[in-house]
Amino acid sequence: MKSNDKPTANYTIIKWFGIFFLTTVLLQFSPDSIHDILTYHQNTFQNTFQNNFKLLWMWFTAHLIHLNWEHWALNILAFSVTLLLFKEVWTLSFVSWIYVISAWTVTLGLIFFEPNVTYYMGFSGVLHAYLIAGALTYIHVDKRIAYFMTILITLKVWYEFFTQKSVWVSALTDMPVVLNAHAYGWVGGILVFLFVWVTDRKSNHPHKL
Repeated sequence: MKSNDKPTANYTIIKWFGIFFLTTVLLQFSPDSIHDILTYHQNTFQNTFQNNFKLLWMWFTAHLIHLNWEHWALNILAFSVTLLLFKEVWTLSFVSWIYVISAWTVTLGLIFFEPNVTYYMGFSGVLHAYLIAGALTYIHVDKRIAYFMTILITLKVWYEFFTQKSVWVSALTDMPVVLNAHAYGWVGGILVFLFVWVTDRKSNHPHKL
């Protein structure tokens, strides 16, 4: 991304976040019957595979709704900080692809590796994709910060994965958290970053997504 493109790119991301924010607010105000349709349910998603992916749209909606307003506020606040922290690297296609790919990796992880998770909703899995993809791509801006944040995020994700403990979440809320979803989102973020990296090497233009 050229330096003179940054103001326009940042304004585009602000508009994108505004649409995302309003969508999640409207979904929170929607009735429980709508939430039930949009939520990940283990049996429903297993049947999706058996019925030729007829309910594929549900793979993306479960990450936009939340258990309650506290759950929503924590994720929106964390996402806002993430976008600000790595604001130099975001483009519209980059943030869009992170959502699409990580929504899939989180959902596939739940389907294949979490048979005991009967339902799932929330943005935290996808959020960790933005964290790791943003940190890795930030190497074009500041290598020291990029390396530090990449190591910190990776240690957090895999500590949670192997210990099933999260000091930060426990200190903030007593809501049930599917910690492994963070790892599946992390994988999605890595995949998007690798795609960007390969594209950059072929084009000789750093991070033009």
